[in-house]
Amino acid sequence: MSLLQLVDFSDNSSFFLPPAIYSLATHVSSDNYLGLTDSKMLHLRHVSRSFRHAVILNPQADIDLIRKFKKLRTFLALGNLERSEQINDSFFVKFQLLRLLDLNRAQVDNIPNRIERLKFLEYIDLSGTNIKELPVAITSLLNLEALIFENCEKLTELPEKIYNLVQLSCLGIDVNSKLQSIPDLSRFPNLRTLGTFIVYRSEDNILDMLGNLKKLRGALGISRLENVLSEEAARRALLKEKKDVRKLHLHWSTTSELGAEQPDQSLILQVLEPHANLRELQISGYCGLNFPSWIEDQSCCNLIVLPSSSLVQPAGGIWDNSLSPEDNQVNPM
Repeated sequence: MSLLQLVDFSDNSSFFLPPAIYSLATHVSSDNYLGLTDSKMLHLRHVSRSFRHAVILNPQADIDLIRKFKKLRTFLALGNLERSEQINDSFFVKFQLLRLLDLNRAQVDNIPNRIERLKFLEYIDLSGTNIKELPVAITSLLNLEALIFENCEKLTELPEKIYNLVQLSCLGIDVNSKLQSIPDLSRFPNLRTLGTFIVYRSEDNILDMLGNLKKLRGALGISRLENVLSEEAARRALLKEKKDVRKLHLHWSTTSELGAEQPDQSLILQVLEPHANLRELQISGYCGLNFPSWIEDQSCCNLIVLPSSSLVQPAGGIWDNSLSPEDNQVNPM
């Protein structure tokens, strides 16, 4: 039996750690791990300055309390950090040894250019923040491997020099991203994880970038599929060759720059056949008249989850719109 127990089927990132194992882990890590649960923790003045990992669990936490821990390698804000004014120039000057910076859902609307001081930073998560732009200085972080900005509704563009991040292996973009364009992904040779590929313009070769990413794995989304011009353009995505992609989300928006010239969505979906290794499939915004043959004949024989759809009746009776996504499971052939 695994020490980590999955709690919520719909969220693979949610796990339960048995109390005994949790107690052991906290004891072993007590000299390196600091959890800030209160807005003010006066006892911090008496603890060692050798902490390497800090987790902020209180939205009102005073980050100034941990500024003396200059050797921090990890900073996680798990409590929807509200005191965003503390993520300032001084913060980045104090914690120059950080490897991981997670500000997911923190109430932050600006990242100072002093972030360039974090020369060792490998992972940064800005998801759910109110940032309108990424600082140009972030492109100087040459050790950065993961840049995640999902659900950043005000972010519309990326820095021009983002290509400097040659070590980037994870670029976290969500299907509802407001980005007006995406960089030439072929210039990131180590890219393994791409949250979403955005079809941001209607050109025959727009999906060539996605097709050329041979090493993608895990979850992948393709958004604004209404901008795909033709079946041939869709075929360039080469989804059937991406054997390590396990979860796929195909997303059509409600508007299209093609207008009346938009091709039949069912024809586009037909050629977006994934590799047989795919485990989960999600389709949203789809207005085609039927689902493709590769769903009907179960060409993707390893699928275990098919999301419900209220838009069309499925081919072959595989999809039951009255069931939840958890209940729409297919037994592997």
